[in-house]
Amino acid sequence: MLIDDLIGYISPKAGMKRLAYRQATELKKRKYEGAAKTKRTASWHTNSTSANNENQGSIPILRDRARDLCRNNPYANRAKGLIATNIVGSGIMPNLGEGAFGEKWKEWSETTACDYDGQLTFAGIQKMVTEATVESGEILVKRILVPNDPVFPLKLQLIESDMLPMDRVSLTKNNNNRIVQGIELNSKNQRVAYHLYDTHPGGVAEELIKSTFSTKRIPERDIAHIFRQDRPGQFRGVTWYHAVMIILKELDEYQDAQLVRQKIASMFAGFVKDYEDNGLGDHDDAEDSDDFCNLSPGTIEELAPGKDIVFSNPPGVHDSYRDYISSVLHGIAAGLGVSYESLTGDLSEINFSSARMGWLEMHRNFECWRQTVINPKLNSKVYKWFSDVALSQGLSQGFEKRVTWTSPKRDMIDPTKEVPAKIKAIRAGLISPSDAIREQGKNPDDHFAQVAKDFEKMDTLGLVLDSDPRKVNSAGSAQIEGDDSEKRNDTEAS
Repeated sequence: MLIDDLIGYISPKAGMKRLAYRQATELKKRKYEGAAKTKRTASWHTNSTSANNENQGSIPILRDRARDLCRNNPYANRAKGLIATNIVGSGIMPNLGEGAFGEKWKEWSETTACDYDGQLTFAGIQKMVTEATVESGEILVKRILVPNDPVFPLKLQLIESDMLPMDRVSLTKNNNNRIVQGIELNSKNQRVAYHLYDTHPGGVAEELIKSTFSTKRIPERDIAHIFRQDRPGQFRGVTWYHAVMIILKELDEYQDAQLVRQKIASMFAGFVKDYEDNGLGDHDDAEDSDDFCNLSPGTIEELAPGKDIVFSNPPGVHDSYRDYISSVLHGIAAGLGVSYESLTGDLSEINFSSARMGWLEMHRNFECWRQTVINPKLNSKVYKWFSDVALSQGLSQGFEKRVTWTSPKRDMIDPTKEVPAKIKAIRAGLISPSDAIREQGKNPDDHFAQVAKDFEKMDTLGLVLDSDPRKVNSAGSAQIEGDDSEKRNDTEAS
């Protein structure tokens, strides 16, 4: 500017100082709008707290409210089951080879022998753990050894997060470890133990009377603590409903109010007006009025002189009601990481492409939660517990130190398109046959063993089926040794 140039010419020092102030002013104008302190943000109160300080007073309240929603709100209950069913399905199982170790795992995991209470299989435990993680934010699984058990000594006991006190913050007496939110940490901030109540704090009266509400120290090696970690350094899990809790509650109340409004309005069939009644006389014809109120189809009623009937016109549901509910449910679905169609079952306004995109995006979330929550915090720890006991009993045949887990089957939206695409991907080397089999929720080793067994049986019986690629090509013709008809058929098909 001219004035700046003039000042700089007369006094270079003053000119530089003026320039510095001008640049600072420009930088201030270009700051983040979200950080600006204006009238629009005056009511926006935030705290720079750590993850654990932020959770300290909130987790119990959020947990109780989430449980109430899952008990009484159909959408909240649906979301919990939807997430658990898609993450776990019929069970997430390890790929173990043949041998005594794998056979013992099947015997233990596919029966209720793995459950301390004797009610659930391992797949059932996985599903309940996932549901509790979504609803309550966290759950604990305790290792219990039962010597001389007829099946296997290892038992898994599910423990609700209420048993881990949030307010237990202190220093231990012996080794100067500290206890934060019921979790004992050493000097390196590593978990070494969990301090659990001896009785559930929300138990029945008889249990509460006998309880001392003292805690028992359980070493970390005997506890699997399952929760989704949203921030670094977070010790306890928060319910997955935290971002949509208020919306779900208010939507529930809004729908109830609409239902009651329609119900009350529909109860009134009509109103009888008496033009001769000034409010002072006696209603000697009350019995006649009662008879008149008993309407039936095809009734022709003669009214007494001075009387008239006005039928009610109950209000209908507003045209925008459906759009409003749909908009709110879209936000709830987004907050929970699921698709609107899966949450509500409403498929009226989607086509194949949009349904497939939503389905794939949702399943990326399921796979992420499976690999970051359930597999590392539950499955891997349980497998280690099982391996320790099995190896101590000499069951090493078939043992795998590092095991891969087979996810539940993902149903195809359009098999007629997806299966040929999968075959082409396998032939091109983009995926392996084992990976394709795992996507179907099967153990590749078990699958190939079964295929070999079936082929052997067909050869023994002299059967040639169209599904046997050794003897029948993709066009349905018999394979001839050295013939390249298969190659020609594949080329023509492509």
